[in-house]
Amino acid sequence: MGKIMKEVVIKTDGSCLNNGAENAKGGCAIVVYDKGTGNMIYRRIFKPQIERMTNNRCEMLAFYDALQFVAQNKEFRALIQSDSTTVVDGILGTAQRRANRDLWEPIESIMPGIHDRIVGIESIEGIKENTDADHLAFKAANALYINETGEWL
Repeated sequence: MGKIMKEVVIKTDGSCLNNGAENAKGGCAIVVYDKGTGNMIYRRIFKPQIERMTNNRCEMLAFYDALQFVAQNKEFRALIQSDSTTVVDGILGTAQRRANRDLWEPIESIMPGIHDRIVGIESIEGIKENTDADHLAFKAANALYINETGEWL
């Protein structure tokens, strides 16, 4: 009999101040909740180190961070949620992944190794359903410095 894995919900968000401009500043966040209790168990915020900073690119990096979390924490099965329809539609195949290939390629390469621990991928409403990740991504975009390690709660 296989090991029973704990189910989590991972909410992702990215934020970009001065979206697309040369002086744009981005931030990303993932927030992990225990599906059974609804309690936040982990969170991570970071400043993306990418060229061409935009909201979409920050959203993609936050989603990739969630995938890395799943890859590194083999005891979890995850439902991953994002308020970016661009990211969710690209993952689910309802939209093309032509733009931002530099960010899609790492996402495409990590998925086959963890797909069996992904319960689902969902699009959610940012204002109503993604407030924790949204707040943290905005904070990261505004921050001058962030300790890039995640925090277990």
